[in-house]
Amino acid sequence: GQVSGAGVIAWDEPGTLSGESNESNWQLHGGISPSSMAIHGGRLYVACWNAPFVQIWDDIASLTAATAPDVTLGAASDLGDAFHVSFRGDAMAVVVNDAPDDYGVSVYLDAGSIEGETEADFMITSPTMILPWKALLDGSGNLFVMDADEILIFGDATTAPYLKARLDASVTSPKDFALLE
Repeated sequence: GQVSGAGVIAWDEPGTLSGESNESNWQLHGGISPSSMAIHGGRLYVACWNAPFVQIWDDIASLTAATAPDVTLGAASDLGDAFHVSFRGDAMAVVVNDAPDDYGVSVYLDAGSIEGETEADFMITSPTMILPWKALLDGSGNLFVMDADEILIFGDATTAPYLKARLDASVTSPKDFALLE
């Protein structure tokens, strides 16, 4: 699949294609503006910067046509515009970039059990967080958040989050980052 301005576009067997092909097999769901997606435990999680903010499809391998999401996380979950979704084990981190007052990362400890509007277990914020774009959890319980000019590291992100360190990245204006483990 692909995240695009047209929603989530799917090719049934992209590994068998050759040459240049712009014809997709189907579009999963239109009318959304996805910014990130992840597959975890057979579910597809799509972060959107317009309502509803995280859409979830169960049993993604069985989908073959446009289908409404099985679960949505939106305003009733106190979730704002979602820009990135990532996983570590069953924990899901969703970057919320809604307004200056609502920058942060919503952490759901058991994303696989979400069946409807659900508030996050933790909303991790910092007064210095400006325009967060991406968040990654590591195997030690740290949450790394990339924003406009720094990378913030929160310790104990899935138990009792606290700001552990700040890495100034204003000189490089980061666009992406990854964790090596």
